[in-house]
Amino acid sequence: MKQTPSRLSLTGRPLAFLAFSLLSAAVPAALAQTIANPGFEEDFFTTFPGYVSTNETSITGWTGSPDTNYGLNPAGTSPFADNGLVPEGTNVAFIQSTVSETLTELGTEITGLTAGVTYRLSFRVNARVDGFNGLLPPVLSVTIGDDEVFSATAQPVYGTAPYHYFYIDFTASAAQTALILRNAQTGADSTLLVDDFKVTPAPAPDPNWSVEEWSDDASSGVDPTYKYTHAYSLGTATGTTINDIPFKGVAGTTPSEAGKFLLSAMGAVYPDDPDNFLSDGSLELGRSFLYGGNPGVLTLQGLTPGRQYVLTFYSTGWEDAGKRPVMFSDGDNRFYADQDTYGQNFGIRIVHTYTAGPDGTGTVSFQGLGGTFHLAGFSNREAVKEVSSAPELSVQPVGKTVMLGDTVTLTAGATGIPVPTYQWLFNGVEIPGATTGTLEFTAGDATSAGFYALRATNSAGTVTSSGAYLQILEPRTTGPLFSTGVDESGAPLGSGSEDPHYTLIENQDGEINIPAVVETPPGPWMANDAYSTWVGPLQDTKDSPVGRFTYRTTADIGANPATAVLAGFWAVDNTGVEIRVNDKPVAGIEQSPGFTSYTPFTITQANAPSLKAGANTVDFVVD
Repeated sequence: MKQTPSRLSLTGRPLAFLAFSLLSAAVPAALAQTIANPGFEEDFFTTFPGYVSTNETSITGWTGSPDTNYGLNPAGTSPFADNGLVPEGTNVAFIQSTVSETLTELGTEITGLTAGVTYRLSFRVNARVDGFNGLLPPVLSVTIGDDEVFSATAQPVYGTAPYHYFYIDFTASAAQTALILRNAQTGADSTLLVDDFKVTPAPAPDPNWSVEEWSDDASSGVDPTYKYTHAYSLGTATGTTINDIPFKGVAGTTPSEAGKFLLSAMGAVYPDDPDNFLSDGSLELGRSFLYGGNPGVLTLQGLTPGRQYVLTFYSTGWEDAGKRPVMFSDGDNRFYADQDTYGQNFGIRIVHTYTAGPDGTGTVSFQGLGGTFHLAGFSNREAVKEVSSAPELSVQPVGKTVMLGDTVTLTAGATGIPVPTYQWLFNGVEIPGATTGTLEFTAGDATSAGFYALRATNSAGTVTSSGAYLQILEPRTTGPLFSTGVDESGAPLGSGSEDPHYTLIENQDGEINIPAVVETPPGPWMANDAYSTWVGPLQDTKDSPVGRFTYRTTADIGANPATAVLAGFWAVDNTGVEIRVNDKPVAGIEQSPGFTSYTPFTITQANAPSLKAGANTVDFVVD
C-alpha cells in the first residue's frame, strides 16, 4: 500500500451470410419451401438421455450419425437442453461431439425450391452448459448441397435467455437440396442444440442496417453537421473527441446515465487494447471495451417520440474474419454482422436507422453466437440535419483533489449546429487562451483552487457547464497522519526499512502487529517519491498470498474533532476496500482502484462519527 496525506481464439470460417443477395427470380405461387418436422415436434422420446440409439427410433424427416450422439431432449429433465427457453414447442434436437475425427451430423432435405432463387434458411441455436469448455466449445458447421457455407463456435445463452437467432442466405441450384448440420468440435465433449427451422425467399438487404469499416476519425461516420443526442466511450472514464463531437467516458461494467441510456448485462471490461489499428480520436475510443452480455441490451432515453435517429456501435476485430457473428435486434428487425469482418484489430461500425418509440426510447440488443460482442462505444444522432441548434453540454467537467505541483486535466464538451466554440472560466472569469475542450495546467499554488467551468457558444445560443471544484493539498512532512514509508521528519526510508508509523493488523503472509516494510515498486506501480514510498508485509511481495491486508496508523487530531480534517491520497495493489477510524468504516470513501494512480480521501466527523479528540486509529484495508 502507498498512501500520502494532505483474445480468446476461436475457430471458424468466413461468414457466407454476410454477402447478401437480392431475390433474383419470382417464386411460383404453387411452390412452398419445406423442411420436414422443422420444430422436432412429431416425435416423443422418453428414454434418458434422448439418443436415437437408446430410443430405438429416428427423428421424423431427419437422418444422422452416429445414432449414439444425436437425438431429442426426452420428456422431463434433459442433460443437453439445460439452458435457455425452448424456441418452439417442447422439443429440440441435440448434436453431441464424439471427441474424435468422426463428426456427429444431423441432416434433412429442403424441398420446394426454384433454381436460381435466393432463399433464407433460419433456425435457433444454443449450446449445452453442463461441462461447457470455453476453450473448446461446440462448432456449428452448416452444409447446403455440396458446400459448407458456415462454420463457427457456439456459446450457451444461460438461464432463461432466448436461443441464438441464426440465418444464412443461399441460392438454389435445383428444386431440392441437402441440409447437413455438424458439430465439428473434435477436442472435447460438447453439444449443439438446434430448433425451429424455416426457409423463405431471401428479403432484399435492409437499408436500416449496415456494416462499415472504421480506421480513423474520417471513417468514423461522426458528422458534426447533425445533432447528436448521445456519444459515449465505454470501459474508461477517459473520453475523446471525434470530428468536434465529444465522447463521454464511462467507466465500469453495465453502465448507465440517468435520462440518457441503460446498458445491461455487459459484465466485463477490457481496459486497454493498444494494438487496434485506429488513429486520431478514434484510437482512444477503441482502446477499451465492454463484453459479456449475451444478449447485451442498449436502451437510449430522452429521445423525441416518432423522430428518426441513426445509432452507431463501435468495435474492433478480435480474431480472423468469420469467428464472431453477432445478431443485432430491434424488436423483430434483426441483422447479422461479423465483429471480425475486417480482421483482427481492425475497426468496425454497425449502423442502424430507427424511429424513437412513443416513450422517447430506442432499444437494440446484441447476441454473439461464437462469443460475446465487444462494445467500445456508441453514438446516436438525428437522421435529418437541422439548420441550427443551440449548444447542449454532453460532457460536464468533474471536480478533483490534487497535490500541490500536480498536473491538472479537466475535460468538458458540447454539441450544437454550427459546432460551438469553447471558453474556460475560473471562478467566473475567462482564462486567456483556454478555448478547447481540455484544460491542462499545473497546480502551482493554493490560488489555483476554485471552480472551473466551460462556456460553449454558437450562433444559436450559449450554455455554461456546472462548476467543477479543484481542491489542492499541500504535502505534509509530519503528522498527524504520516505518509507511508517515511521517518519522523517525513524523509523517505530505504527499501527494506521498517515503517515506524504503519503496522499490519491483518496479514495473509503470517504474523500480525508487525511493522510494514518499505518496498521497491515493480515497473507497473507508481514510483516512490519525496513524500511517500510503497510499503507491504515484505520487502518483495510478488510471491505473497492473495487475500486481505490491513495497515494501521494513528493520528492525534487534538482537542476539537468537530473541526479536524484528515485528507490525502492512497494507491494499492490490488484494490483498496475501505478506510476505518477507530474500527468503524468511513462513509463515502472512494475505493482505490489500483497501483497506477492516486485516489483522494477526506475524513471528518461528518463521514467518520467515530473520530474523537486525541489519538485515533486509522486503518487502510486492502485486498
